[in-house]
Amino acid sequence: METRNSLEKADGSPLLAGVARVRDRVESLKHGVKTWYFRVLLSAVACPECGQGLRMIGVSQAGCTQGHAVDPTVVFQESDCCGAPLKRRNCHYACSRCGHTVASRFLFDERIFDPAYFTARARESRERKQQKVEEMRRLLAGTRSNDLSLGDVPDLDAVPGLAVDLDRIVGGVEVVDVGQFLSDDVFDMRFYWDSIEAVLHGGEVLFSRIPPMHGDARVDRVRCFRTLVHMWHERAVRLTQYGNDLLVEAL
Repeated sequence: METRNSLEKADGSPLLAGVARVRDRVESLKHGVKTWYFRVLLSAVACPECGQGLRMIGVSQAGCTQGHAVDPTVVFQESDCCGAPLKRRNCHYACSRCGHTVASRFLFDERIFDPAYFTARARESRERKQQKVEEMRRLLAGTRSNDLSLGDVPDLDAVPGLAVDLDRIVGGVEVVDVGQFLSDDVFDMRFYWDSIEAVLHGGEVLFSRIPPMHGDARVDRVRCFRTLVHMWHERAVRLTQYGNDLLVEAL
């Protein structure tokens, strides 16, 4: 009565309340039939360990008052084809002699399921996927070009007249010594790479939240971005655009 009133109040439909009552009666009848079916089926057998009576305690699992548990299909049922005991497969039972699938009498409307088997299959699938990622990384690493290292200052005098022509183009009055613009501030990408991985720590961080690693903020952002691009190509991180910022995720 309570269920009917609540349904009529919520939906304003006596029909839905009637359907709900019929569904509840069917479920109750089904439960009673299932209990009676297993009680009759197990009345003809006993626990092979202690001889006590059995009752169903799970899907294709029966137990006695002494705490023993058995699979009644394997212990008590034989195949119709060969009269041989049954073996439990991943999702069904089969004749131990010819391998034909056999329906279990100790299943009402359930299906057997081996969680350990499917857990192992899922783990193997993840391992195969990770192996493919590693193979792709090795393949991409083999296609990379060698690093370009400019260790020497370009010699303008190596080409006769080059310094004069360049000076004329820029409108200067004297040749500029390019050595004065060089410094010892060399871009160490490995330092940036390791620092970013330490900040990520296997998680994620916004590009704007990565702590600076250089005194010049502009130089630091450029170097940090260049490092992230290389890390993305090496599949070490995933970069996602968020407005004017980037989300950096460890892979």
